[in-house]
Amino acid sequence: MDGEISVAPLADLIEHKRMVATRNAAGVRGVDTLLPAGGYARPAPRAVDTAALDVDLRDTMRDILANARQGYGPLRTATLKDAIVAGQGSVVTRDAHLVRDSATEFLAQDRPPDGFARAEAGRFRLTTPPPRRIEGTALLLKRPWWRNYGHWLVDSAATLALAARMRLPANWRIILGRQESAPVRALVAQTVALLAPGVAVLEHPDDEAWRVDDLIYPAPVHVPPLFKQPEGLAALRALVLRESLAAPAAHRRLFVSRGGHPARRLDNEAALIAIAVEAGYEVVQPERLDLLGQGALFRAASCVVGVKGAALANIAFCAPGASVLVLSPGDFPDPFFWDLACHAGATYAELFGAVTARDRPRSHNPFRVDPDRFTELLPR
Repeated sequence: MDGEISVAPLADLIEHKRMVATRNAAGVRGVDTLLPAGGYARPAPRAVDTAALDVDLRDTMRDILANARQGYGPLRTATLKDAIVAGQGSVVTRDAHLVRDSATEFLAQDRPPDGFARAEAGRFRLTTPPPRRIEGTALLLKRPWWRNYGHWLVDSAATLALAARMRLPANWRIILGRQESAPVRALVAQTVALLAPGVAVLEHPDDEAWRVDDLIYPAPVHVPPLFKQPEGLAALRALVLRESLAAPAAHRRLFVSRGGHPARRLDNEAALIAIAVEAGYEVVQPERLDLLGQGALFRAASCVVGVKGAALANIAFCAPGASVLVLSPGDFPDPFFWDLACHAGATYAELFGAVTARDRPRSHNPFRVDPDRFTELLPR
């Protein structure tokens, strides 16, 4: 595709007043509604301590916490003939429309999606080599930030958990990104084996464009910063926890350590761990467990404490009534985990710590948490 590519929401391609002509041009072969429109409420957090939050971000956090109610439209899949997949799962229809829903995370930041460059008048062009043809039908599960375990869980795995509601032909396949991290790659393989046993996987490199005969494109079940499809997460929980639901009531207290990960390093982690252990906590590194093991670990937790990061995405598996305390650097007011805790029925609190160096991108800097305030907010 050598020409310029305009941007269009999925809804415009399937609901346009000239629907038949629009669908034919875009290659829309069919649209299925998996789930109806709805909404959910986010209970107010137990506490959010913003004393160490950067001053210029406090209004942002205040606005985040004002989002107590979330509405959403119907969840649909569209089967697109001759669609192109490029970058981190961005979709281009055969009539040169970039499906906005597939690249929202980039476009919301006024960034060209990976694999694209800006053209004139808000359009884009592909920067990848000519597309490679993929025959047959494939379900696209590659989404922006797909390398991150947390995003894999709430974006792709939650979508795959709904596959039983989709009309999928024989010999359908899955399009994913190829994980460079061996542990995350193993977790992805375990998830696919659990949710779609026997289904073949195609690993799409970010620097290639693929033209797919029949691409099944599911609308996102997670749209940052504040939406996750409740039934997608519920279906994922049910499948991952089916062997853990009969386990004894939640009782474990978990301090989730990032294990020396350089991003968002907690400078005084040892001091906080000592406080937590005194209160009956155990230190865990969930990434050392397989998917079912991580699900069972968090299902058994009555209290979870940890630095904002991918491992904490496992609070999706917590039992209702669990209590979560998230530790965040003072330059990172992100509502992902508040929303996720709401879906699990967990009580949420967040404690910001003072950034101790600013030599990394915002949200990746090291920080330190006030031990006294940590002791006060620690779930018991």
